[in-house]
Amino acid sequence: MGQSLLQNCNLFKGTRRIAVRLQLVFLVLTCVTAIAGITAVLRAKTILVAHSELTEFALPMLTLAQNIERNLSSMFLVLENIKSFRSVDELEKAKVEITEK
Repeated sequence: MGQSLLQNCNLFKGTRRIAVRLQLVFLVLTCVTAIAGITAVLRAKTILVAHSELTEFALPMLTLAQNIERNLSSMFLVLENIKSFRSVDELEKAKVEITEK
């Protein structure tokens, strides 16, 4: 009876150690998962802020820059064509066209 009680006590201690170790592992995994989740949320928030800045500021500026570039290109084409003009009337038409652009 004493031997059986001692074996049961040792078995209980061994089982208790295993349970404590498993609880520690579970706690560590929970902390790592929580940290990964918090990091993912913060990264997603940063991405959303960057996206909104692009949408509000960068894309309208890009559109404006493209329009300016298109207008300048057409104006330079008109200026290149001035070299081939031979009469004052053609130069007047070019002047009006440049002023419009």
